[in-house]
Amino acid sequence: STSLFGGGGTIASAVAYRGGRSGGPGAPRVRALRGPCAKVNIEQLTNRQRSLQEEIVSQRKKMTDCQTVIKRFKTDLHECVSFIQEPKQLRDSVTSLYKKYVPNGIKKQELDADIQREYNRQHEYLKKSVDSLKQKLLKDSEVHRQDNTRVLQENVALIREINELRREIDWLKRERQQQRLNVSKMKQSSKKTPPPPQPLADSAAATREIESNKTRLDELRRRIDEQMVLRETVAAQTALAIGQGGGSPTSEASGLGGGGAELLDVTG
Repeated sequence: STSLFGGGGTIASAVAYRGGRSGGPGAPRVRALRGPCAKVNIEQLTNRQRSLQEEIVSQRKKMTDCQTVIKRFKTDLHECVSFIQEPKQLRDSVTSLYKKYVPNGIKKQELDADIQREYNRQHEYLKKSVDSLKQKLLKDSEVHRQDNTRVLQENVALIREINELRREIDWLKRERQQQRLNVSKMKQSSKKTPPPPQPLADSAAATREIESNKTRLDELRRRIDEQMVLRETVAAQTALAIGQGGGSPTSEASGLGGGGAELLDVTG
């Protein structure tokens, strides 16, 4: 096998050469090596040794330069960290540090093909997931919007019906008060002058009308109670829907205000 002693030298010849120099049994081989071949081997070894020494010196110089750069970078980094409480100075210091130690930038390394494929696969999966979530969000938002619109429309319809019932109750109350006033006037006039004989049919009709008005008032009270319960339920649903989907109730709904107590105050 070829050794460090050149092209034609072997380990055995090297041992013989070393033995010849020490006066051992390899001395006869020394005379065989002395000649042009031995001189060539010695020159090759000398040149190789010289080149190795130059390489060692060069590597030591590189190592010294690297250590110097590392030490200088540590010092600059320490000075940069001293501006940790000053954002503007810290930004300027980091920028100058980058320009000083990375003047030409860093070459972009090419990614492995498998890594690139995996990245593309994950990117496509996440993109599809985002699109699916966006579509689901739009669909849910539309459903909530329709529910909110339906609840608000029902609430407005109930409020209108309650207002109509309030007006009807006010009219019935005024009519009943007018009837009582007429009855009281008739009683006062009957005390002064004897009342003319009235037909029995008129008295029975008035009684029936009074009973009908009482029945109608009772029916209106019952309907108002039902509407108030339904209104409270719809108001709770509206508040829940608005809290989920956003928005504000209509001005007509808010204008009902303190009318609930006035609606229930229908006394005879």
